[in-house]
Amino acid sequence: MSMARKLSKFLPAGRREQLRQKWHRWQADRRYFQSGGTFSHDVILQCDIAEKTISVNGRSLRVSGTVRSERERKRWIGFAEDKNDFCVDWYGQLSTKSMLWDIGSANGLEGFLAWQARGCKVVFFEPFTPSIESILKTGSWLARKYGRDTLFGASGDIEVVQAGVAPVSKYDRIETHGLPVAGTTNNSLADSKDLYCYGGRQGVKSSVCQWLPFVALDDMVALHGFSLPTHMKIDVDGLELGVLEGAVDILKSGSIESLVVEVNGRNREKVPEFLERYGYHKTNEYRHITGEFYTADYLFER
Repeated sequence: MSMARKLSKFLPAGRREQLRQKWHRWQADRRYFQSGGTFSHDVILQCDIAEKTISVNGRSLRVSGTVRSERERKRWIGFAEDKNDFCVDWYGQLSTKSMLWDIGSANGLEGFLAWQARGCKVVFFEPFTPSIESILKTGSWLARKYGRDTLFGASGDIEVVQAGVAPVSKYDRIETHGLPVAGTTNNSLADSKDLYCYGGRQGVKSSVCQWLPFVALDDMVALHGFSLPTHMKIDVDGLELGVLEGAVDILKSGSIESLVVEVNGRNREKVPEFLERYGYHKTNEYRHITGEFYTADYLFER
């Protein structure tokens, strides 16, 4: 037992927990900076820029993005650090011909990793306004870094859809269980709180709410002319099956070579069963949490 832990036993529980959090943050920061990670302030975008070197398919890759809150800072420091996570190498296997649809993008770490690693095209689907601003600022920063006029739109590689994803297109209310700041990911579709992971969110209070569009992925192709995806990542905290139910025509087309879907204890059997109907088989698994609140990323391939 360390001296710090021994001394902490004499402190009140609340103070002990505060010190424990500070200690773990200091350790994470130390590892980040020792490995060459940096934070700097960008006066143009009025936010911090983070850069770090990660391993992708056995090669070192320097990646960067914007950081606009303590939550985003923490997520950036831990991003791509777990060597058991197959997803990092999966993003690194895409090509310039790939089209990745990133469903539940948050601040866009995974989609921008794919772009920086392989130069693939990416469509971000994210309803939360602070997360959208983080995606736009990161894209603006990377365009400047690589000497591009823009990464967005018809002349670029990136499209951003500020919307939730559901079995059918509609308008609905989304509630935020926390403050409306960058990095918050605890957002719920108001009429589907019982479906979320970790036992649902029926009793969780919300701080703000907003009416937003929800889109069925098939409509993005059939009605709005989006190109068919070749790869897809779905991470929507328990509503993954609904996303897939709105993408039946895309799945039938066979355009998707592989997809990563986050599952939990409630849908861990339903999602594979659904995808089996369209020829997609589970080939890999990365577990985040075991036990009662089981959560994992499943890789499906044809």
